[in-house]
Amino acid sequence: MFQVRIGETILSPDVISAIATFVGVYIFTGLIGALILSFSGTDVFTSISASFLCLGNIGIGFAGVGPTDNFGFFPAFYKWVCSFLMLVGRLELFTVYVLFSKTFWKR
Repeated sequence: MFQVRIGETILSPDVISAIATFVGVYIFTGLIGALILSFSGTDVFTSISASFLCLGNIGIGFAGVGPTDNFGFFPAFYKWVCSFLMLVGRLELFTVYVLFSKTFWKR
């Protein structure tokens, strides 16, 4: 394995694994969102841009959701998908995903 240092501190493998898991889930969520948005008939670049724009709550995107355009061309269902991505990104991924797990509701 390899070591990751921040200053003089060496990160443990558990911390590195947690960070890699978070980044992987973030990218996976963004790509699934882009796949769903692409079913609306938009081009792939607009779908990816809109998905990660909503997930990251970052403001202006590229292509069809760029500085001179907006989300008005999306049908209502896809606006709900974008709203869900905004919620997931704002509350952090695992906070929302734990609501869909069985163990959370069995307590």
